[in-house]
Amino acid sequence: EIDGVSTKGMNLVDAAQKMKGKNGSKIRLGIMRDGFDEPKVYTITRSVIKIKSVKSLDLGDGYGYIRLTSFMENSAKEMKAHLAELKAKNKGGLKGIIFDLRRNPGGLLDQATQISNMFLDKGIIVSTIGRDKSKKEVIYAKPEEANMGFPMVVLVNEFSASASEIVAGALKDNKRALIMGKRSFGKG
Repeated sequence: EIDGVSTKGMNLVDAAQKMKGKNGSKIRLGIMRDGFDEPKVYTITRSVIKIKSVKSLDLGDGYGYIRLTSFMENSAKEMKAHLAELKAKNKGGLKGIIFDLRRNPGGLLDQATQISNMFLDKGIIVSTIGRDKSKKEVIYAKPEEANMGFPMVVLVNEFSASASEIVAGALKDNKRALIMGKRSFGKG
C-alpha cells in the first residue's frame, strides 16, 4: 500500500506516480510478504538519488580499469573525471585501459557518442540508416577531444546492449580497441 491505499491491481507506472512527491516529504509504504499477517509499514523520506554510472581503479604501473554501468545523463562528464584521475595517479601517462561494458544495457545515445569521442581522433562513431535510405545520419569523431597514446581492451558480454554496443563497435571499427568477452546482446 502507498499512504494507506492498496496497490492490488495497480500497474507499476501508476504506483510509481503515486510514490512521487516533493523532495524531503514523507511517504508510508506497506509491504506484504509470505509469513506476514498484515502489511509492514515503512515511513520513507523522499529524496533525489544520484546514481554514479562510472567506477574506476588504478591497477598500477600505468594501467587503469574503468567500468561503465549505463549511459546516463552525466556519464560522459563522470568518465572524463575518472580518466583525469587515472592520468594524475600515473603522472599524466597511461600505458593501457581496460574499459568494462559488461552488463551495460545502454542508455542515452548522446552519452555513447561523447564517450566514444573521448578515445577516437577520427572516424565514424555511429551511423543510422532508416527505411528511407536518403535519411542517413552519421556522427563523426572530433579529434580535439581524444585520449590517445595508450592501448585499450573493451570487455563485453551477452548483457552488453544498445549504447554499449555502439561504443564497443566504434572503438573496434576504428581500430582503437580490442574487444574481448562474449557476443553482445545484438541490439546496437
